[in-house]
Amino acid sequence: MDYKAIGDALTTIGKEITKANNKLDQVLEKLVEFENLEEQKKSAIAAIEADNFSDALELVKTLDKGKQKRLDLLQQEEEIRKTLESLRESAQATAEGKIPDNLSAQD
Repeated sequence: MDYKAIGDALTTIGKEITKANNKLDQVLEKLVEFENLEEQKKSAIAAIEADNFSDALELVKTLDKGKQKRLDLLQQEEEIRKTLESLRESAQATAEGKIPDNLSAQD
């Protein structure tokens, strides 16, 4: 076994895992901003019931934009989690001496 190559590959994978974790943290922080969608929905309904249609319209527009952004963030979260799982599997295989092809030619 080439322990230096294994160590180098694990270092590279570790850096990629750190980058992916940082991206995931950013996405999760942004998702927290959209947790109050239910409250905004209730506010829009209350505005409609109070015949304040212009405010209700603005709230609904905001809700629609927020919903789409939230869906986009959830998709990003899923992709990042898949990447992290793939990196974890690569790290495990590398630790067992099976260096992935894309890392074996590094110097």
